[in-house]
Amino acid sequence: MSRRHFQAALIVAMLAALVSPLMAAAPAFACSCAGHPFEEPYLPGPDATVFVGTVTGQDVDQEETTWRFDVESVLQGTLGPTVDVNTSTDGASCGFEREAIGDRRAVVVRQSSDGQWRSDLCSIDSAEAAADFGTPTPPDPQLAAADPSETSVDDGILLPVVGGVMLVTLFALAIGLTLGRRGKSPRRRKPPI
Repeated sequence: MSRRHFQAALIVAMLAALVSPLMAAAPAFACSCAGHPFEEPYLPGPDATVFVGTVTGQDVDQEETTWRFDVESVLQGTLGPTVDVNTSTDGASCGFEREAIGDRRAVVVRQSSDGQWRSDLCSIDSAEAAADFGTPTPPDPQLAAADPSETSVDDGILLPVVGGVMLVTLFALAIGLTLGRRGKSPRRRKPPI
């Protein structure tokens, strides 16, 4: 194999090694709820907070939707007068599907390690469905909802961006090597004397 073919094969191998992780399939998700969150045996555990509230806003991005609720009553746990609840944007990934501004809902939420309230399609129902669950208490006015603009940026975009930059750099390097070699004439061997 000539040196030129070896270099070309090396560049192709490096590009393939760089691109393959970016082409990996994303995990597949599907959502199927076994029952209603306020019926046996699906009742929320002690780690959950349960409230009845009205949807007052939503902020949608590609992967997540933040739903803002005015809290009418708290059935388990403690919440302030408003709460921002994060869900997947897609119903197939268990995000809320049929909620609209003004809807009154009973919601089961759990606080994630980053302090955000999270829920899913299987943890929301009509307000009437939770009528027999817990004793309603008013929201705590001392607790305020976190400002959605203060939430951290998802680092899930980092791998594709870094991979893309590396791919473009390697591609430019391969073109540079190819164009740089074109102008040079091959070395001539001296004839034996």
